[in-house]
Amino acid sequence: MQDKIIADIRGGKRDALVKLYKQYRVDFIKWALKSFHCTQQEAEDAYQDTTIAFYENVMKGRVNQLNCSIKTYLFAIGKNILLSSAKKKSNKTADLDNVREVIDEALLVYEKIALTEQQTNILSAIESLGEPCQTILKLYYYDRLSIKKIVEQLDYKSENVVKVQKNRCMKRLRTNLEKKGLKEDLR
Repeated sequence: MQDKIIADIRGGKRDALVKLYKQYRVDFIKWALKSFHCTQQEAEDAYQDTTIAFYENVMKGRVNQLNCSIKTYLFAIGKNILLSSAKKKSNKTADLDNVREVIDEALLVYEKIALTEQQTNILSAIESLGEPCQTILKLYYYDRLSIKKIVEQLDYKSENVVKVQKNRCMKRLRTNLEKKGLKEDLR
């Protein structure tokens, strides 16, 4: 369904974008008001900016297929827009750090709700791997860091060490999913 929405938007079907806009507007505004303590107008403006950013990402080919729900993706964009707005309004970094903690907790709730059964199975299997696999796989697949950046961030000795570790982690992940009868969940 998400792929169809993205394809419809890319294909110029205005009603797909309007439907998407209406579908998440109320939830987004409630979340923004609660998490950011902004005004109604600021929340509405942020949602419009979020929808525009999503549209532009789709049209420029940055979004072809999502690894999360469209709602989660929109809320992540909105989080960045609202944080940027909060930075401009305030020079108090302590207050901004406080807001980030609240937002991150609220966003985690939305992300967990938005997980599909398949994503929940994969997440559970990744969590069962422990460290350093969790961190390496997160940095590589979720944060999309290069092997070189992972070496720097985790202070490994070489790129080969990280590559070997990542491959071992992926093999263990596939094995865990196969044992649970979920081999098809990992593509």
